[in-house]
Amino acid sequence: MREEIITFETAVLAKDMGFNIEVPESYGNDGGFYISKNKDLIPNWSRVYAPTQTILQKWLREKHNLHCMVYPTYDGEKNMYRLYYGIEPVESLNDNYSFEYTDKEYPTYEEALEVGLQELLNYI
Repeated sequence: MREEIITFETAVLAKDMGFNIEVPESYGNDGGFYISKNKDLIPNWSRVYAPTQTILQKWLREKHNLHCMVYPTYDGEKNMYRLYYGIEPVESLNDNYSFEYTDKEYPTYEEALEVGLQELLNYI
């Protein structure tokens, strides 16, 4: 089991929105994926950090008070995942608060989370 690295498209969007936390993995601006031993070969101006979904999710939560949650659903044949996201600080969440959610269901938790991360990055 390993954590999912965000896609190149999400990484570029995160960089544009101010994500600049150094992580071992990064993309070159050509979309090529590099691990820590190779990242020094990529000039800083063209490096795009590639955090895990969890790290980006935490950054959105702690820096911007943006929350992304994925919940399982069952369509009668297989599990699917629905995405919920919100922009309220945690302290204001209560029984009356409702997150926005997508009507679309995704086949994996990670696919739903990736879409949610992009949605929240676009909100900034």
